[in-house]
Amino acid sequence: MPEKQKPVIFLAFANDKEDNARYLRNLPKAGLCEVVERASATIEQILDIFQDSRYKDRIAIFHYGGHADGYQLLLEQLDGSHSVAHGAGLVSFFARQKGLKLVFFNGCSTQQQTLELVEAGVPAVIGTSSAIGDDIATNLSIRFYNGISNGLSIDKAWLESVDYIKIQQGFDKGKGEVNTRGLYRKNTKQQDAPPPDRLPWDMYYKQGAEIVKDWNLPEAVDNPLFGLPDVSQMFDLPDKPYRFLERYREEHTQIFFGRSYYIRDLYIRAIDRNSAPIILLYGQSGVGKSSLLDAGVLPRLEQVSKVVYIRRNQDKGLLGTLTEALGITTDNGQPSPPSVENLPAKNSNSEEKSQQSTVIQQLEELLNNIKGEAKNHLSATIEELKIQENKKAQFDIPIDESEKYSLKGIWKLKEKDAQQPFIVILDQAEEAFTRPNDNLPNELDDFLVQVHSIFGNPKDRPVGKLILSYRKEYSAEFDEAFKKMQIPREGIFLKHLERRDIIEVITGLTLSPHLRNCYRLNIEAELPVIIADDLLEDKDSPIAPILQILLTKMWNMTEQEELRYFSVKKYQELKKEGILMNDFFHQQMELFKKWNENEENSGLALDILNFHTTALGTAGSKRISDLKERYAHRAEVIEPILKKFQELYLLAGFSRTVTGLAHDTLAPVVQNEFRSSDRDSQKATRVLENRLNEFEDNPTLVLDETDLGIVEKGQVAMRIWTDKEKELVEASRLRREQNLKREKRNKMILRGLGALIALMLVIGFIFQQRFTREIQEEGEKTKIALKQSQIATQKAEAAKQEADKQKKEAEKQKEVAEQ
Repeated sequence: MPEKQKPVIFLAFANDKEDNARYLRNLPKAGLCEVVERASATIEQILDIFQDSRYKDRIAIFHYGGHADGYQLLLEQLDGSHSVAHGAGLVSFFARQKGLKLVFFNGCSTQQQTLELVEAGVPAVIGTSSAIGDDIATNLSIRFYNGISNGLSIDKAWLESVDYIKIQQGFDKGKGEVNTRGLYRKNTKQQDAPPPDRLPWDMYYKQGAEIVKDWNLPEAVDNPLFGLPDVSQMFDLPDKPYRFLERYREEHTQIFFGRSYYIRDLYIRAIDRNSAPIILLYGQSGVGKSSLLDAGVLPRLEQVSKVVYIRRNQDKGLLGTLTEALGITTDNGQPSPPSVENLPAKNSNSEEKSQQSTVIQQLEELLNNIKGEAKNHLSATIEELKIQENKKAQFDIPIDESEKYSLKGIWKLKEKDAQQPFIVILDQAEEAFTRPNDNLPNELDDFLVQVHSIFGNPKDRPVGKLILSYRKEYSAEFDEAFKKMQIPREGIFLKHLERRDIIEVITGLTLSPHLRNCYRLNIEAELPVIIADDLLEDKDSPIAPILQILLTKMWNMTEQEELRYFSVKKYQELKKEGILMNDFFHQQMELFKKWNENEENSGLALDILNFHTTALGTAGSKRISDLKERYAHRAEVIEPILKKFQELYLLAGFSRTVTGLAHDTLAPVVQNEFRSSDRDSQKATRVLENRLNEFEDNPTLVLDETDLGIVEKGQVAMRIWTDKEKELVEASRLRREQNLKREKRNKMILRGLGALIALMLVIGFIFQQRFTREIQEEGEKTKIALKQSQIATQKAEAAKQEADKQKKEAEKQKEVAEQ
């Protein structure tokens, strides 16, 4: 990748007085820009520089120092004669310069040209409404470019240079006014000078291009940490540079990469007196807010201010946590008087200030007796001492007796004692919603009432800041609460890692000799881009934790190598295994299963992990004592399981007494696994939770025998039942016993009925047999009677036939006789 070209600052002066460019020539020493200077500048020279192929579209700032009026600049021709550069031509020329961010007219009356340049499209223009004294113009530009060279944005460098002039001229803080009479050239007409309470300079921004306010040299050359305090000597490098899902802490500042631009932004806002007193940092779960604050911002702020980084304490709530940061440790969260020994000595600051004023006075007397470059350097030294003196003066402010023990009073006392701004970083503020304290129903409102009491008055607020961090999902709630209280604030939205950030994280250990010598890591040239492209395919995935998991695994893969080498091949091997959060979770649970198969199969391990999530799908923290109470029937296995989960980076030990889910992005994965699990513990939990409401509405609706069996089987692998759940189980068991007794009684009755029926069947059989015999006997008798009847009938028939025969014989004999 070709090196990014540095921006150019073009300094043009109407004459060649040495003081004009004094110290501005030191700008290139910072290595952030290239400076082109032209003294006694001609129109041709200015046009040539802008059109030179070496500088074309690279000139970011054009500075002109000299004489002018509202419509023209006075420049020299090549022959030394004066020439007028008219505003109309300059406006169209500057408007066409693509890289131009700022035009700075100094020491001359250029207000009309300034307005026309902004309207024509130049992003930012500094102009004056009247001619300014040469010394004042020089001091202003020196201070402005000193800020630019130290990495300040255009807007902040300008505000600081204006503040410097106010200090130099005698700014009346009580009236908010500055003595402006010494700012103008001696020949300036009274009617042309601005009102005495107004400075002659103005910074104008093109409408819609206000983003130029934040333009700065470090970011322009992709070196955003330039000019920030050095952290390389604050802590020793850790043995392992990657932390799986554990957040980066202050001691890991040297190996924390990928958030350089946000570190710079937060740092500058925190130390800038012109920024709002409240800085809100918010972002989605998994973007690394806590790591940014603890490892990125805190170590740098500590070198220029008094800082406390603290995470919301659920027992104390937001207000109680803030009072704890201020050194107040009352149970009810209300401020108590600070101890006497912590109060600053009454006269120490004033005595020191008096001594420093004497030194400055002596140096100013010496200044009148020297000449040349030595005089310039001594003058600069005196100015720096004055600035330091005035900075210290901001902490020597009176504190009313009535507010001495208020939060604002204590805050200001801390600043007075340290002679530095006091900054509080309060992290995880969203827990006021995700893990509310039932004893603090108005937690956020009560907190903001006190915040308003500290920072509400712009003329009497502490110098330091409050940095509040929370998840993006709750930004609407915080915004509405802040609006309601009318508290001034600035917001910073922390985005997911972008391409450049991912590449920085991957290559971070190779960026300095110190890191290369310690970790001895080499990275295949194509690897960072390949990983970045893969991770950015899924915009919704938690990029930061997945990247940390991946790099930790690659580090472990190369553990036996004398010179570690991250290659594309190794990455592809890990990619096949799965690098997403869901894959990581199941891989780690398989490792847990190898360690303790019973507790994984039963569901106890999953139940413990799920306990570390919240109802809103976020990661939570739990006291170990609460875990032992929740699983009192399995107390002997709790600590070994917690320790194993920490080894597997599923849980993190926040302290010896508190443990929590290793990362917010694990929470939805754990909850999904819990809901779909068919392990004994989870089946039992679902049965209880599903039937409990019905039981509460109607105590007769208890568990059937199948569900009761599931609950009893899962009891050993789940939490202790609640009283209502115990009541449900006992009622179900009672119903089961009643059903068993009823079944037993019914069986006895059925057996009796069976015997009776059997007896009846026997009796019936006997009677049937007897009846059958009787029938058979009657049948025989009937047969005999029938036979006898047939015989009698036959005899009667025979007798009749015989009688008829005899009758016929008698009639025949009679006929014969008659004949």
